[in-house]
Amino acid sequence: MAKHKFFNKTKSNRKESKKIELSEQENSVLEEKTVSVKSSNPKSFLISGMKYIYILVIASLFSGIFTPLTLGVDIEFVLAGILTILFGLSGGILIFLGTNNQKYGNIMIITGSGIILASLFLIYQIIELSIYS
Repeated sequence: MAKHKFFNKTKSNRKESKKIELSEQENSVLEEKTVSVKSSNPKSFLISGMKYIYILVIASLFSGIFTPLTLGVDIEFVLAGILTILFGLSGGILIFLGTNNQKYGNIMIITGSGIILASLFLIYQIIELSIYS
């Protein structure tokens, strides 16, 4: 009789584990079916667009936007510096996205590294053409 009770307990445990597995699968299906709804609120659009403005401001400050005002350097060098920094930043973003991507991760990392190396080459070209050389 003890064997029969043990058998019943394991059978009920199996049923409970199957119920738990089914409920976990249903939860995962429900989580996959949830759709994020994006609002078209102008305020949220403005707030999300501010990050790009911050990136442009930081790139212009790094490249020395006030140099033409203080030292009389041509503005072309400063604009080339801004574009070069943004070019290198795009390479860094590609590397970051490549680390999170399973399918095209290696391609994105290699491309991002190439863009950063090209940006470094452009920076050396700008330095060679400047008045400080």
